[in-house]
Amino acid sequence: MSNGYDQEAMDARANELCEICKTRRATEWHHCIFKRRKGDARRNAMYNLQHVCQMCHQTIANSYEKNKSHFWWEQFKKHGDPFLEWYDDLAGYPPREYAAEREKARID
Repeated sequence: MSNGYDQEAMDARANELCEICKTRRATEWHHCIFKRRKGDARRNAMYNLQHVCQMCHQTIANSYEKNKSHFWWEQFKKHGDPFLEWYDDLAGYPPREYAAEREKARID
C-alpha cells in the first residue's frame, strides 16, 4: 500500500480499465469526492479514488452530473456503512453537492 491506497486492489477493481469510459486503459487516479486539503490521508481512501484514463480525467471526471454523483452512489452501494462512516468522518469537509446523496442514503 502506498499513498494510502492499495494499487493492486484498485487495478483489480477496475480491471485496469478506465472506470468512466470502460474502454481505455486506466493510467491516472482521480480524487472523485474531494481533492482539496492536500496531505489529508483520508482523501486517498479507495472510496475516493477512481482509476481513469487521461482523456476522461481531463474531460468527464470533474463533472458532478456526468461522473461524481454516480461514483458516490457506486461506492455507497458497494461498501455501505463503512463508506458512509468514512464520508461522515470528513466532518463538515464534504462538498455541499453531496448533501442530497447523503440524506437519501440515510433514508434508504
